[in-house]
Amino acid sequence: GGSWGGLGAFGGTSDPGPKQRLLNRWGSPSPGSLFVVDARGRIRGRDLPPGETRALVKTLIAEERTLQRELILEGARTR
Repeated sequence: GGSWGGLGAFGGTSDPGPKQRLLNRWGSPSPGSLFVVDARGRIRGRDLPPGETRALVKTLIAEERTLQRELILEGARTR
């Protein structure tokens, strides 16, 4: 784990140990820090410029919509 956006990226594990906790990976965030977290709870960005934040959020929404469509289609195929 630990790759950008992969399982366990930036401390985003289901059961983080002390070395994987967000505070230990990123340090204490300054007031006003903005984290972008995906649907699986993985941090995908921190304190990005506004344009990059919007682009990342749009990308994550598109990824989630694609995944949901694939799950619906897969369910239809198994009926």
